[in-house]
Amino acid sequence: MSLAKIGSKTIDDENEFFSKFFPEEFKKFQEEAERINKELYAAGAINGEVIMEIFKIPPGPQVGRILKFLSDQYPETTELTEEMIEKIKSEVNHKNRIYYLA
Repeated sequence: MSLAKIGSKTIDDENEFFSKFFPEEFKKFQEEAERINKELYAAGAINGEVIMEIFKIPPGPQVGRILKFLSDQYPETTELTEEMIEKIKSEVNHKNRIYYLA
């Protein structure tokens, strides 16, 4: 089931393509996202579960990109504000073509 449809492509299609043709890189992305999630969760901060829920996206590289953006821009944050969400939508999503339904 796809979360967003862009023309004839979906987020799931992109993840499937990435995992099928670049399995080692996809696995590295997943492992890095999990590592970041664990670090943030341990610190009581925002994790991938929160990102996926807010942005209505599946697990994958998009989650890692958003978490990286948050750790770079807001290293001490423990919760997302509306301002931060809007900044992510405009900057991270635009630059990395992350599509969501939020």
